[in-house]
Amino acid sequence: MNILQPRKLFDCPVEIIESIIFDIVSPKDLLNLSLTCKALCARIITYHIQFRILKVNLREYPLGLGDALLQHKTLLSRYRKITLLFYKRPIIIPCCLLPSTIAEAPASDNKDSLCQDVIPRMILDLRSLISHTRNLTTLSTFITGSGFLPFLRLLASSTPLLVSLKLFQTSPSKIISLNEEYHELLMYTPLLRLRRMQLNEVCIAPNSKKEVIDDICCLTPNLSSFEIDFTIPPTTELRDLLERATWPHLTSVLIYMFMISDPEDSEAFISFLKRHPTITSLISKFVQSSQSVPGAPGQLVGTLPPNWGGPGQVGIR
Repeated sequence: MNILQPRKLFDCPVEIIESIIFDIVSPKDLLNLSLTCKALCARIITYHIQFRILKVNLREYPLGLGDALLQHKTLLSRYRKITLLFYKRPIIIPCCLLPSTIAEAPASDNKDSLCQDVIPRMILDLRSLISHTRNLTTLSTFITGSGFLPFLRLLASSTPLLVSLKLFQTSPSKIISLNEEYHELLMYTPLLRLRRMQLNEVCIAPNSKKEVIDDICCLTPNLSSFEIDFTIPPTTELRDLLERATWPHLTSVLIYMFMISDPEDSEAFISFLKRHPTITSLISKFVQSSQSVPGAPGQLVGTLPPNWGGPGQVGIR
């Protein structure tokens, strides 16, 4: 009588083993798994652990990084989190794909070099990289290479699993930008999993076009947390956003530096609250322009919805 022996992990097809490893997101968990045996170690260390998180300081952006990753599109698709910002170490890049002379590039504080060499190259890399990161869940970037809506369309066509998006400015002036007509031709579906969106100094809807705001809301239908921050707020643009934007599942809002210049601005903010009764956390800072009518700085003109003042976090300054 033959007794069936229990199957071992490596008796399974390679595709099943890869699928199991692929579902592990944390590099720490991957490392622990790789320490269990040599076979898993060889597979995880080489093809997985360096391809979950990508963090790049733009002052140290390796000019060969984009080309190196695009030569291994399968590895590129394994990234879950990408951060491309001006920030201090530690950085996380796949050193196994880069020559040591590129991977250890020194930081540059030369603004001319950044604007002429690094950022334009990064913009060109960005579209190609995002096009192959279909499993990306978190993106934080200083550069988009286009306006906000075209970039959102690019994400909608490439990253259906995106949950969190942080943008710090759109394309700086005098820097190469992607052809926005390209984004018009993309086939995209709404980012149904996107829950958190944080925008810092981002031009949302130039010329306050209603259709632009409508498209943004259509692409982000399940947004639950929205943060927007301006050093010098574009009053008209922000007011139009508050008047028109609608996210049925919105629960948390942070608006920093909303300039109240007349009662219309206050009414726009109040109408936004009335359209979003699901909000339970609100933090906002108001300032008055030099042309505003006399009154206390930051005074909100109008009546808040009756559901406000109950449970939840409310901070209006």
